[in-house]
This record gives sequence, C-alpha cells and structure tokens, in this order.
Amino acid sequence: MSELRLTVMTEDIPPNSISCGIRSIDDRIKDAYSKTLCKQGLAYNILVDGHLVGNCMIRLVWLCDENEEYYVTDQEYIAFEISYIAIDTRVQQMGIGKRVLTRLMSDAEKLSRNLPIRFLVIDALDDKQQWYLDAGFEEYPKREDLRYLGTIPMRIDFIDKAVAERYVNSQV
Repeated sequence: MSELRLTVMTEDIPPNSISCGIRSIDDRIKDAYSKTLCKQGLAYNILVDGHLVGNCMIRLVWLCDENEEYYVTDQEYIAFEISYIAIDTRVQQMGIGKRVLTRLMSDAEKLSRNLPIRFLVIDALDDKQQWYLDAGFEEYPKREDLRYLGTIPMRIDFIDKAVAERYVNSQV
C-alpha cells in the first residue's frame, strides 16, 4: 500500500498543479494557504508516495441545533468541519479520498476525547451524499447556507450515547 501523508500547507499550491474537477473547490484551494496562515482553518496537502495529489481543509465551527435534545439544556456546540476534500482528477477513483476521510475522522474522534468537540460536520455535494453515509455520517437539520447551494449538511456525533443515556436515567 502506498504511503499517505497529510502535511499542513507551508506555501500556496502552484497554479494548475492539481484540480479536483469542481471549480468552486479548486477556487477554495487557491485561498487555502492564507486561511491556514490566519488560522481560519488548517489546509493540508495530500501526498501519496511524496507526490501532491490533493488538498483538504478542516476548521472549527459553531453549531446551534435547537431541534434536537442532546442530553443537555444547551444546544450549542463546537464542531470540526471538513471544508472540502479535493483529489486531483488524474488519481480519482483510487481510494485516496476514502483514506483521507478515514484519517480525518479518526483524528477528529481522538481530539474530541480531550477537547469539548462533539461533532464532525461537512456540507456534502449532492453526488457525494451516499459516500458520506457509507462512511458513517448522517444528515442533520441546518439552515440553508447560501454560500454552498446544492449541499447536504452531514455529521458524525462523537458522544458515547450509552454513557449519556445511563447518566440521564440516573438523574430521573
């Protein structure tokens, strides 16, 4: 199996060196290094066997879900957001995106054990909805985001539901 590495960006990606085939995401990659510098997010170059094959970004976002009960009275949460995963068109359909997603999910879950971060979220493109469902995400209610029309809000919840249920039941 080839070596997959995610490295925090240290400079802009050269123009036209990678394209995921979706213009809006390719445009976001152009701003990825500046967002990393300003700590609006962390952009990672995706390297396979030392070759740049893609880019992804993760950031922290604030969620307010007034429609759900999460065992507490306050429904405001900090979440990890995968802003995008972009794999160059020349190496798509080779499982690289799946490996990157699995890595981001694992890293987020580990961090959530020590930081007050409950969810991993993404605004999935319509044609990627099933891909995220298969990975363990679920849809959740969210106001329409006019910046990302045609996306579906999806999330993974890191809470240990069995422990939370036991706690709720002990309070009754």
